[in-house]
Amino acid sequence: MLKMNQIKVCFRQIKAGTGADVWTYNILNGLKDRYPVEGILDFYNKNYRSVPLAPYLIKPNKVEEYDIDQSDSIIGFNFKSKKPLIIIDQHMVGDPVVNRYENIVKKLNRKFLLKYEKKCLDAADVIICSSESTERGLKSIFGENYNTKVIYGGVDNDIFRPVKVEKGTDKIILLFVGSPIKRKGFDLLPKIMKLLDDRFEIWYTGDEKFFEDKRIIPIGRFKPNSQEMVELHNKADIFLFPTRLEGFGLCITEAMACGKPVITTNYSAPPELVVDGKGGFLCELDDVEEFAKKIKILAEDEALRKKMGSFNKERVSKKFTTKILGDNYYKLYKELV
Repeated sequence: MLKMNQIKVCFRQIKAGTGADVWTYNILNGLKDRYPVEGILDFYNKNYRSVPLAPYLIKPNKVEEYDIDQSDSIIGFNFKSKKPLIIIDQHMVGDPVVNRYENIVKKLNRKFLLKYEKKCLDAADVIICSSESTERGLKSIFGENYNTKVIYGGVDNDIFRPVKVEKGTDKIILLFVGSPIKRKGFDLLPKIMKLLDDRFEIWYTGDEKFFEDKRIIPIGRFKPNSQEMVELHNKADIFLFPTRLEGFGLCITEAMACGKPVITTNYSAPPELVVDGKGGFLCELDDVEEFAKKIKILAEDEALRKKMGSFNKERVSKKFTTKILGDNYYKLYKELV
Protein backbone atom coordinates (compact mmCIF):
# COMPACT_ATOMS: atom_id res chain seq x y z
CA MET A 1 0.00 0.00 0.00
CA LEU A 2 2.90 2.31 0.78
CA LYS A 3 4.31 1.88 -2.74
CA MET A 4 0.95 2.51 -4.41
CA ASN A 5 0.60 5.90 -2.76
CA GLN A 6 4.27 6.78 -2.95
CA ILE A 7 5.24 10.29 -4.06
CA LYS A 8 8.47 10.48 -6.07
CA VAL A 9 10.37 13.74 -5.75
CA CYS A 10 13.34 14.52 -8.00
CA PHE A 11 15.86 16.75 -6.20
CA ARG A 12 17.67 18.60 -9.01
CA GLN A 13 20.30 20.93 -7.62
CA ILE A 14 23.90 22.06 -7.65
CA LYS A 15 26.07 19.90 -5.42
CA ALA A 16 27.76 22.73 -3.61
CA GLY A 17 29.52 20.89 -0.79
CA THR A 18 27.87 23.28 1.68
CA GLY A 19 24.84 23.46 3.94
CA ALA A 20 22.56 23.45 0.89
CA ASP A 21 23.46 19.79 0.31
CA VAL A 22 22.92 18.96 3.98
CA TRP A 23 19.52 20.65 3.75
CA THR A 24 18.40 18.13 1.11
CA TYR A 25 19.72 15.16 3.04
CA ASN A 26 17.96 16.43 6.16
CA ILE A 27 14.66 16.63 4.26
CA LEU A 28 15.08 13.01 3.17
CA ASN A 29 16.05 12.03 6.70
CA GLY A 30 12.90 13.68 8.05
CA LEU A 31 10.76 11.74 5.56
CA LYS A 32 12.51 8.38 5.84
CA ASP A 33 10.45 5.52 7.29
CA ARG A 34 7.71 7.99 8.18
CA TYR A 35 6.09 9.00 4.90
CA PRO A 36 5.62 7.33 1.48
CA VAL A 37 8.10 9.56 -0.34
CA GLU A 38 10.98 8.46 -2.55
CA GLY A 39 13.76 10.99 -3.14
CA ILE A 40 15.62 10.85 -6.44
CA LEU A 41 18.92 12.77 -6.31
CA ASP A 42 19.97 14.53 -9.52
CA PHE A 43 23.00 16.68 -8.65
CA TYR A 44 24.90 19.06 -10.96
CA ASN A 45 28.46 20.40 -10.85
CA LYS A 46 29.06 23.43 -8.58
CA ASN A 47 30.66 25.31 -11.49
CA TYR A 48 27.14 25.96 -12.77
CA ARG A 49 26.90 28.47 -9.93
CA SER A 50 30.33 30.07 -10.13
CA VAL A 51 30.66 30.52 -13.91
CA PRO A 52 28.45 33.23 -15.50
CA LEU A 53 26.05 31.93 -18.19
CA ALA A 54 26.76 28.31 -17.16
CA PRO A 55 23.19 27.63 -15.92
CA TYR A 56 21.94 28.15 -19.48
CA LEU A 57 24.13 25.23 -20.59
CA ILE A 58 22.48 22.62 -18.39
CA LYS A 59 20.85 19.71 -20.13
CA PRO A 60 18.45 18.09 -17.67
CA ASN A 61 19.24 14.45 -16.98
CA LYS A 62 16.50 12.05 -17.94
CA VAL A 63 14.65 10.76 -14.89
CA GLU A 64 11.98 8.11 -15.26
CA GLU A 65 8.61 8.21 -13.50
CA TYR A 66 8.51 10.85 -10.83
CA ASP A 67 5.86 13.28 -9.58
CA ILE A 68 7.54 16.53 -8.47
CA ASP A 69 10.67 18.49 -9.38
CA GLN A 70 12.48 20.25 -6.54
CA SER A 71 15.42 22.52 -7.33
CA ASP A 72 17.46 25.52 -6.22
CA SER A 73 17.13 29.15 -7.26
CA ILE A 74 20.10 29.09 -9.65
CA ILE A 75 19.44 26.26 -12.10
CA GLY A 76 15.81 25.44 -11.31
CA PHE A 77 14.34 27.21 -14.34
CA ASN A 78 15.80 24.43 -16.53
CA PHE A 79 13.37 21.92 -15.07
CA LYS A 80 10.07 23.63 -15.80
CA SER A 81 7.65 21.02 -17.17
CA LYS A 82 4.12 19.81 -16.72
CA LYS A 83 5.12 18.45 -13.32
CA PRO A 84 4.97 20.71 -10.25
CA LEU A 85 8.22 22.61 -9.66
CA ILE A 86 9.35 23.57 -6.16
CA ILE A 87 12.14 26.15 -5.92
CA ILE A 88 14.10 26.35 -2.67
CA ASP A 89 15.38 29.88 -1.98
CA GLN A 90 17.95 29.68 0.81
CA HIS A 91 20.04 32.82 0.29
CA MET A 92 19.08 36.28 -0.87
CA VAL A 93 21.77 36.88 -3.48
CA GLY A 94 20.58 40.46 -3.89
CA ASP A 95 20.94 41.39 -0.23
CA PRO A 96 22.29 44.97 -0.11
CA VAL A 97 24.37 44.41 3.03
CA VAL A 98 26.39 41.54 1.58
CA ASN A 99 27.01 43.48 -1.62
CA ARG A 100 29.09 45.99 0.37
CA TYR A 101 31.70 43.35 1.14
CA GLU A 102 32.20 41.90 -2.33
CA ASN A 103 34.88 42.55 -4.92
CA ILE A 104 34.11 43.49 -8.52
CA VAL A 105 34.19 39.88 -9.76
CA LYS A 106 31.70 38.70 -7.15
CA LYS A 107 29.45 41.69 -7.77
CA LEU A 108 29.41 40.90 -11.47
CA ASN A 109 28.63 37.26 -10.82
CA ARG A 110 25.86 38.29 -8.43
CA LYS A 111 24.15 40.21 -11.25
CA PHE A 112 23.98 36.99 -13.24
CA LEU A 113 22.73 35.08 -10.20
CA LEU A 114 19.92 37.58 -9.74
CA LYS A 115 18.80 36.98 -13.32
CA TYR A 116 18.80 33.23 -12.77
CA GLU A 117 16.94 33.62 -9.50
CA LYS A 118 14.23 35.67 -11.23
CA LYS A 119 13.87 33.00 -13.94
CA CYS A 120 13.60 30.29 -11.29
CA LEU A 121 10.98 32.18 -9.29
CA ASP A 122 8.93 32.79 -12.43
CA ALA A 123 9.07 29.08 -13.30
CA ALA A 124 8.11 27.83 -9.82
CA ASP A 125 4.73 26.54 -8.77
CA VAL A 126 5.73 27.19 -5.18
CA ILE A 127 8.80 28.84 -3.65
CA ILE A 128 10.07 27.57 -0.31
CA CYS A 129 11.92 30.20 1.72
CA SER A 130 14.20 28.98 4.48
CA SER A 131 13.18 31.79 6.84
CA GLU A 132 10.81 34.73 7.13
CA SER A 133 13.81 36.97 6.51
CA THR A 134 14.48 35.26 3.18
CA GLU A 135 10.83 35.59 2.22
CA ARG A 136 10.81 39.32 3.02
CA GLY A 137 14.01 39.85 1.07
CA LEU A 138 12.71 37.94 -1.93
CA LYS A 139 9.55 40.01 -2.12
CA SER A 140 11.38 43.30 -1.58
CA ILE A 141 13.60 42.58 -4.59
CA PHE A 142 11.30 40.65 -6.93
CA GLY A 143 7.83 41.76 -5.85
CA GLU A 144 4.86 40.29 -4.03
CA ASN A 145 3.37 38.21 -6.84
CA TYR A 146 4.93 34.88 -5.93
CA ASN A 147 3.54 31.81 -4.21
CA THR A 148 5.93 31.60 -1.26
CA LYS A 149 5.93 29.46 1.85
CA VAL A 150 8.35 29.45 4.79
CA ILE A 151 9.72 26.07 5.86
CA TYR A 152 12.54 26.26 8.37
CA GLY A 153 15.49 23.92 8.18
CA GLY A 154 15.86 21.08 10.62
CA VAL A 155 18.61 19.36 12.58
CA ASP A 156 18.61 15.69 13.60
CA ASN A 157 18.43 16.06 17.36
CA ASP A 158 18.99 12.32 17.79
CA ILE A 159 22.48 13.01 16.44
CA PHE A 160 23.12 16.57 17.66
CA ARG A 161 22.63 16.42 21.41
CA PRO A 162 24.60 17.03 24.60
CA VAL A 163 27.23 14.33 25.16
CA LYS A 164 30.07 14.00 27.64
CA VAL A 165 33.46 14.69 26.07
CA GLU A 166 36.97 15.49 27.25
CA LYS A 167 37.55 19.13 26.42
CA GLY A 168 41.33 18.82 26.62
CA THR A 169 41.97 22.42 27.68
CA ASP A 170 41.08 24.89 30.42
CA LYS A 171 40.48 27.68 27.88
CA ILE A 172 37.06 29.13 27.08
CA ILE A 173 36.41 27.71 23.62
CA LEU A 174 34.53 29.81 21.06
CA LEU A 175 33.50 27.67 18.09
CA PHE A 176 32.96 28.96 14.55
CA VAL A 177 31.55 26.57 11.94
CA GLY A 178 31.26 27.65 8.32
CA SER A 179 33.07 28.72 5.18
CA PRO A 180 36.00 31.16 5.66
CA ILE A 181 34.27 34.00 3.82
CA LYS A 182 33.18 37.54 4.60
CA ARG A 183 29.48 36.69 4.32
CA LYS A 184 29.95 34.43 7.33
CA GLY A 185 31.84 37.13 9.23
CA PHE A 186 35.00 35.02 9.24
CA ASP A 187 37.14 38.15 8.84
CA LEU A 188 35.80 39.47 12.16
CA LEU A 189 37.31 36.66 14.25
CA PRO A 190 40.75 38.28 14.77
CA LYS A 191 39.14 41.65 15.47
CA ILE A 192 36.99 40.07 18.18
CA MET A 193 39.93 38.11 19.57
CA LYS A 194 42.01 41.29 19.97
CA LEU A 195 39.46 42.41 22.55
CA LEU A 196 39.71 39.16 24.54
CA ASP A 197 42.43 37.96 26.91
CA ASP A 198 44.34 34.68 26.92
CA ARG A 199 41.54 32.78 28.63
CA PHE A 200 39.98 32.35 25.19
CA GLU A 201 40.55 30.35 22.04
CA ILE A 202 38.58 30.41 18.81
CA TRP A 203 38.31 27.08 17.02
CA TYR A 204 37.11 27.10 13.43
CA THR A 205 36.39 24.30 10.98
CA GLY A 206 38.95 23.97 8.22
CA ASP A 207 42.57 23.02 7.64
CA GLU A 208 44.16 26.28 6.58
CA LYS A 209 45.72 28.72 9.04
CA PHE A 210 44.46 32.20 8.10
CA PHE A 211 45.46 34.36 11.07
CA GLU A 212 48.69 35.16 12.91
CA ASP A 213 46.96 35.05 16.31
CA LYS A 214 47.84 31.62 17.71
CA ARG A 215 44.63 31.61 19.73
CA ILE A 216 42.58 31.29 16.51
CA ILE A 217 42.94 27.63 15.60
CA PRO A 218 41.83 25.56 12.59
CA ILE A 219 40.60 22.20 13.87
CA GLY A 220 40.08 20.30 10.60
CA ARG A 221 37.18 19.38 8.39
CA PHE A 222 34.28 17.25 9.52
CA LYS A 223 31.59 15.35 7.69
CA PRO A 224 28.05 16.75 8.14
CA ASN A 225 25.95 15.00 10.78
CA SER A 226 29.02 13.08 12.02
CA GLN A 227 29.82 12.04 15.56
CA GLU A 228 33.03 14.10 15.29
CA MET A 229 30.94 17.20 14.59
CA VAL A 230 28.75 16.46 17.61
CA GLU A 231 31.80 16.04 19.84
CA LEU A 232 33.26 19.31 18.55
CA HIS A 233 30.11 21.23 19.48
CA ASN A 234 30.14 19.64 22.92
CA LYS A 235 33.76 20.62 23.54
CA ALA A 236 32.94 24.27 22.87
CA ASP A 237 31.69 26.64 25.56
CA ILE A 238 30.05 29.19 23.24
CA PHE A 239 29.05 29.09 19.58
CA LEU A 240 30.30 32.30 17.93
CA PHE A 241 28.85 33.20 14.54
CA PRO A 242 29.22 36.86 13.47
CA THR A 243 27.59 36.20 10.10
CA ARG A 244 26.40 38.98 7.80
CA LEU A 245 23.73 36.99 5.99
CA GLU A 246 22.04 33.63 6.55
CA GLY A 247 19.08 32.16 4.76
CA PHE A 248 18.56 29.94 7.79
CA GLY A 249 21.64 29.06 9.83
CA LEU A 250 21.88 25.28 10.13
CA CYS A 251 25.13 25.41 12.09
CA ILE A 252 23.39 27.59 14.68
CA THR A 253 20.64 25.02 15.24
CA GLU A 254 23.23 22.24 15.49
CA ALA A 255 24.97 24.12 18.30
CA MET A 256 21.63 24.82 19.96
CA ALA A 257 20.67 21.14 19.80
CA CYS A 258 23.94 20.32 21.59
CA GLY A 259 22.90 22.63 24.41
CA LYS A 260 25.25 25.52 23.67
CA PRO A 261 24.63 29.27 24.00
CA VAL A 262 24.97 31.21 20.74
CA ILE A 263 26.34 34.68 20.05
CA THR A 264 25.42 35.76 16.56
CA THR A 265 24.21 38.68 14.46
CA ASN A 266 20.92 40.53 14.76
CA TYR A 267 20.34 40.43 11.01
CA SER A 268 18.69 38.13 8.45
CA ALA A 269 17.67 34.71 9.79
CA PRO A 270 19.61 34.31 13.10
CA PRO A 271 17.06 36.36 15.14
CA GLU A 272 14.43 33.79 14.11
CA LEU A 273 16.56 31.06 15.69
CA VAL A 274 18.21 32.64 18.73
CA VAL A 275 16.09 34.36 21.37
CA ASP A 276 18.18 37.28 22.60
CA GLY A 277 18.94 37.04 26.31
CA LYS A 278 17.48 33.52 26.61
CA GLY A 279 19.43 31.35 24.17
CA GLY A 280 22.40 33.65 23.75
CA PHE A 281 22.95 37.15 22.46
CA LEU A 282 22.28 39.00 19.20
CA CYS A 283 24.83 41.64 18.22
CA GLU A 284 24.64 44.32 15.57
CA LEU A 285 26.42 43.81 12.26
CA ASP A 286 30.23 44.13 12.50
CA ASP A 287 30.09 45.41 16.08
CA VAL A 288 33.14 43.56 17.38
CA GLU A 289 33.04 45.43 20.69
CA GLU A 290 29.53 44.15 21.36
CA PHE A 291 30.51 40.60 20.40
CA ALA A 292 33.46 40.72 22.79
CA LYS A 293 31.30 42.16 25.57
CA LYS A 294 28.71 39.38 25.26
CA ILE A 295 31.43 36.73 25.11
CA LYS A 296 32.87 38.02 28.40
CA ILE A 297 29.43 37.94 30.05
CA LEU A 298 29.01 34.26 29.20
CA ALA A 299 32.62 33.38 30.00
CA GLU A 300 32.19 34.64 33.55
CA ASP A 301 28.88 32.87 34.20
CA GLU A 302 28.88 29.10 33.69
CA ALA A 303 25.37 28.80 35.12
CA LEU A 304 24.07 31.25 32.52
CA ARG A 305 25.77 29.26 29.75
CA LYS A 306 24.06 26.09 30.91
CA LYS A 307 20.70 27.82 31.28
CA MET A 308 20.88 29.28 27.78
CA GLY A 309 22.06 25.96 26.37
CA SER A 310 19.12 24.12 27.91
CA PHE A 311 16.74 26.72 26.51
CA ASN A 312 18.24 26.25 23.05
CA LYS A 313 18.01 22.46 23.17
CA GLU A 314 14.32 22.69 24.03
CA ARG A 315 13.69 25.33 21.37
CA VAL A 316 15.22 23.15 18.65
CA SER A 317 13.10 20.17 19.71
CA LYS A 318 9.93 22.24 19.25
CA LYS A 319 10.75 24.13 16.03
CA PHE A 320 13.84 23.00 14.14
CA THR A 321 14.11 19.21 13.86
CA THR A 322 14.35 17.01 10.77
CA LYS A 323 11.07 15.38 11.76
CA ILE A 324 9.29 18.74 11.68
CA LEU A 325 11.06 19.46 8.39
CA GLY A 326 9.79 16.16 6.97
CA ASP A 327 6.25 16.84 8.22
CA ASN A 328 6.16 20.19 6.45
CA TYR A 329 7.52 18.89 3.15
CA TYR A 330 5.21 15.88 3.07
CA LYS A 331 2.24 18.18 3.58
CA LEU A 332 3.49 20.31 0.67
CA TYR A 333 4.02 17.30 -1.60
CA LYS A 334 0.51 16.02 -0.94
CA GLU A 335 -0.93 19.42 -1.86
CA LEU A 336 0.96 19.44 -5.18
CA VAL A 337 0.02 15.96 -6.38
